[in-house]
Amino acid sequence: IFSFRTVKAENEELKRQVEILTGDNLKLKQQVLAALRYQELEEVFDSPNIDKFEKIAAVVINRNPSSWYHTITVNKGSKHGIRVDDPVITNKGLVGKVVTVYQTSSEVLLILDGEGQVAAFLRDSQGKAIFGILRGAYKRGSRLEFTGHLEMDFKLEDEVNVGDLVVTSGYGGVYPKDIPIGTVKDIRLDSSGLLKTAAIEPLVNFDSLEEVYLVKMPEGS
Repeated sequence: IFSFRTVKAENEELKRQVEILTGDNLKLKQQVLAALRYQELEEVFDSPNIDKFEKIAAVVINRNPSSWYHTITVNKGSKHGIRVDDPVITNKGLVGKVVTVYQTSSEVLLILDGEGQVAAFLRDSQGKAIFGILRGAYKRGSRLEFTGHLEMDFKLEDEVNVGDLVVTSGYGGVYPKDIPIGTVKDIRLDSSGLLKTAAIEPLVNFDSLEEVYLVKMPEGS
């Protein structure tokens, strides 16, 4: 009986130690994965127009899942020098812009949202820039209206091809030039037959967005 009780007590202690080690291993794994994500985030696309600005890494702490209004909340705010309209990017491309700033957090409007627009351009086969306004396909009171997450209108004579890269144009005073946005996924004529609309596939995977960069723009820029 004494031996049985001793073995039982030892087993309970071993189980407790295993649970502690399991928890420690899980925490370590989470820390390693977070470190790897940040390491990947450090490798931002090469753009002289972005390199000259200070970038603050931030973590996504909340999301607005509404079908017509897409925002995220990040853990950096006025305490860190963040201001309204500061661009938000990842290592792959454009995410959106800051619309509300608190002391230790900020709300970011994603480019997916129908309320946000981005001055953008792509280049045809001759290298000529074709400018337009990129907008989110999500609109108030409606579901996703097109197969892509973003849309951009062009004139019928504009040479636009599937696979073309769309980047920011630098116009509009919010986003610096040459931030990658996405690639042309599909092209269709609009209802008037006077324009064609391109569906743009974002380079950023918004469904798995966890860390971002907030680009600190100089005051008065």
